[in-house]
Amino acid sequence: MTTCRFQHNPDLPTPSELLPHRPPMMLISGVLDAQDKSVRTFVQIGPAHALFLDEKGCASPPLLLELMAQTVGCWAGLAERREGQKPRIGFLLGTRRFDCRPEPLPAGMVIVLESTCTFYAQDDLPTQFECFAYDAGGRELARTTLTAYMPRDLSRFTGRSGSGSGAPQAGSTPGDKQ
Repeated sequence: MTTCRFQHNPDLPTPSELLPHRPPMMLISGVLDAQDKSVRTFVQIGPAHALFLDEKGCASPPLLLELMAQTVGCWAGLAERREGQKPRIGFLLGTRRFDCRPEPLPAGMVIVLESTCTFYAQDDLPTQFECFAYDAGGRELARTTLTAYMPRDLSRFTGRSGSGSGAPQAGSTPGDKQ
């Protein structure tokens, strides 16, 4: 695999500090920079993406949607940290106008992702982001508008009190009240 010329910005938290994800779904390699309404991250396609690689070691372009969503999650994690909170679980509600190149994403490829908040909904409502993916040379690979939602009270969706993972406890069924 080639050496990546992009590096995580040491002045910013790592993706594992910003996202509630863990391997094998922790897909972002690093955070490059962040502003109040935007964030840039990068990914180098490799072993961390094994779930998404075909027999030739390539990922398909729809992986870019998850990478964009995790970039949005990094922005949300930074916003939560500014408020003294831990990262929360968020939901990708939808995408509009997903436009991408149909080319496979080979192992070693570096992808730079940009996400800008275009509509911030307070009071437990969905938020929208313009997202872009570029190769290391700056060529656009994909673009879309993502709508995401981070509920303040996850128990409305899980039937559990608190802000836990939402996974049912042993011996319970998803509809049981804990």
